[in-house]
Amino acid sequence: MMEKTAESFSNLCSLAYEYWQMHKIMCQYKIDDKSGIWARLGTILQHYLILQIAKINDPQKHAKDYNLSLAYFVARVNKSSYCDSYNKFREDNKEFIKAINKPRVKVVAHSDVKVSTSDDVVGAFSAGLDEKYFDSLHEIISEGYRELGLNFFPEWPSFIVDDTKIFMNKVSKIFNT
Repeated sequence: MMEKTAESFSNLCSLAYEYWQMHKIMCQYKIDDKSGIWARLGTILQHYLILQIAKINDPQKHAKDYNLSLAYFVARVNKSSYCDSYNKFREDNKEFIKAINKPRVKVVAHSDVKVSTSDDVVGAFSAGLDEKYFDSLHEIISEGYRELGLNFFPEWPSFIVDDTKIFMNKVSKIFNT
């Protein structure tokens, strides 16, 4: 049962990593779209990305239901040294997690009036914290796999960068001709 939980949680984290990479790469391209559809698609991807990262950091339980989150995974490993690693992960990534949770609550999950009617940026974080977050997320998941005696947790999927660039080059040609 724990192997299935670890696999399901790992898959969610890998997908969040893919969405993050896609969004990063897509933002590097200048798309000349007078219709505005490209900007709408970018916003949809950004909101989904925020939601997926925030869910990774949810508490292990909400009311009577459990969340497939890092806290849940850590509790299932149930080793004090791993709990210490989790606490260090949370502390090391505190700024990024807080930055992601704010737009999740104020924009994605709810339409906060103050945020919706202002031009303020919600969820900004210092450069590089996203990279640091995904590096340390990979480390803590890998440690959990080792503690559970499971196969090695694979590296983040590398195909997503090249595939997204191929896609964006095609989209770019269509919009920018």
